Amino acid sequence: MHHFLQTKPEMLSKLFLSFSTLALVIYSYSTVANASEGNTRIGSWCSNTTGFQPQSSYKKDLRTLLNSLASKANESSNGGYYALNTTTVIGASRASESETIYGAFLCWADTCNACVSAAIRDLPPTDCLTDKTALIWYQKCMVLYSNVSFLGEVDKTAFVYSKDSVRASSLTMDVQGYFGTVADNLNELATELSSANNRGGWGAAKYFGTKNVTFSSYIKLYTMAQCMPDLAPSDCGICLTVVISQLPHYCQGSEGCWVLNPSYYARYQNYPFDYITPPSLLSPPLLPTGNRTRSKAHIVNIALGMLVLFFMLLLAILLYLQCIRKNKDPGSIVDIHQRPSYPSIFQAARADFMSIESLEYDLVTLQNATDNFSAYNKLGEGGFGSVYKGVLPNGLEIAVKRLSKDSNQGADQLKNEVVFIAKLQHRNLVQLLGYCLVPDEKLLVYEFVPQKSLDLVLFDSGKQGQLDWSTRYKIIQGIARGILYLHEDSRVKIVHRDLKAS
Repeated sequence: MHHFLQTKPEMLSKLFLSFSTLALVIYSYSTVANASEGNTRIGSWCSNTTGFQPQSSYKKDLRTLLNSLASKANESSNGGYYALNTTTVIGASRASESETIYGAFLCWADTCNACVSAAIRDLPPTDCLTDKTALIWYQKCMVLYSNVSFLGEVDKTAFVYSKDSVRASSLTMDVQGYFGTVADNLNELATELSSANNRGGWGAAKYFGTKNVTFSSYIKLYTMAQCMPDLAPSDCGICLTVVISQLPHYCQGSEGCWVLNPSYYARYQNYPFDYITPPSLLSPPLLPTGNRTRSKAHIVNIALGMLVLFFMLLLAILLYLQCIRKNKDPGSIVDIHQRPSYPSIFQAARADFMSIESLEYDLVTLQNATDNFSAYNKLGEGGFGSVYKGVLPNGLEIAVKRLSKDSNQGADQLKNEVVFIAKLQHRNLVQLLGYCLVPDEKLLVYEFVPQKSLDLVLFDSGKQGQLDWSTRYKIIQGIARGILYLHEDSRVKIVHRDLKAS
C-alpha cells in the first residue's frame, strides 16, 4: 500500500491544470462547432446500375453541372432549392451530342452555400465514383444528380439513414408508447404537408413541417418531415407514408433517427433541433457579414469569459474547503487507496447512461468461462444458489452466481435490481458486472475476490493467525467505509441490514 503526502502547492497545480484543460476543451469545442455547423455529412447513395468511363464526356459534363449548382447555391434567389440539367448549362447543340444529366440541391438558407459546396466536393461518392446516379445528404442540404429526370417523380427505393447510438429502453420510458407517438406525429405531418394549404409554399419552405409534444414529465419528442418542392401534394403524402413505414427497419429502436430519400425525409429525436424552420432567403437584409462575424465573436468571448470566471470561483471555493480540512488535521497523510471513494461527476454520468443491454452476458460465454459450471470451479453455495469461478476470453476472472431455479424473482424485477446495484461504485464493495437471463438460467456476474469470504479465515483455527490486530483493524475500516458509502455517499441511499462474515 502506497502513501502520498499532498502539499497545497501540488494540489493547486493539479487543480489549475485540470481547470486549464477543461477551459481549453470547451473553447476548442465551441470553435469547431461553429465552424462545422450544418456541414456534417449524414450519408450517400448511388444506384450501382449504370456507370460511365473515367475519361468520358459524362464525367466532364457532370463536373460542369455540379459547378453550376454550387454557383446557384450562392445566389439569394434560389429559395433553398434549385434544379437544372446539362442542356441548360452547356447549350442545346453541345448537349445533343452527349447524355443529359439532371441535378438539384435542397438546402437551408442560413448555410446553403457552405453546405452545398461541401457536398459537391464529396461528389461523386468514393464508393461509386463512376455511377451515373448518386446523391449525398448533409445535415442541412442534399445534392442529387442522375442521367434520368427525377423532377416530380417519387423514389421509393433509395434511402440514407442516421440513427442515435442510444436505444430506447423499457427501464427509462414506455417504449411502445414512445414509438407510437413518433408514428402519430409524423402521420399528422404527412397529412398536413399533403393538404392544399401547403401548395402555396415556395422553395425549401414548401412541404416542410415540424411538431413537438411532451411525451412524459422528462421527455419531449421532436419530429420533422419534408418533401422535395417539385412533387405534387398527393405524392408528398404518399412519400411520407412510405418513409414512416421504413422507420422500424432503419432506426431499430433508437431514441432518435433520420431517414432520407431523394424525394423526402423524416426525422425524430428527444432533444430540440438546432433549426426549426428553413430561414427564407428573401428575408430583409441582415447586417453585413463582417459585423455579424464580429458580433458572434463578441458573444462567444463574453460567454467564455463568464465560464472561466465561474470555474475560477469554483476553484477558489475548493481550495478554501481543502485548507479548512488541512487545518483540522495538520500534517495528515492522505492514503489514496483507503480514503472514501466519493462518486465523481464522471461516475455519475456513467451511471445515468448505464442500460440493461450494456450489462448483459450471453449464456455460452459464461458456460465456457466456468467450464460449464463444473464442480472444480465451484466457490461455494448459499440460500440463493451456487457461486462459480470463471475466466472470460480477455483473461478477466469473474465470479458467477447461479440462482436457484425455484427462485420466484421475475425477469423484470431482476433486471431492475441489476441496473440499480451495478451503479454502486466503491472499492470496498464487490462490483456487480452484469447478468444473464434465459428461460432456464438466472446468472449474476461479479468481480472475482481471490481471498473469498472473511469467515473462511476468521473461523478456521489454522488460519486465524493470519489476521493480526493491525489487519483486523484495516478490515473493520474497509467495512465501515463500504457501509458509509451505502448509507450516506451513494446517489441512492441504501440501508444494509444483513452484515455477515460470509
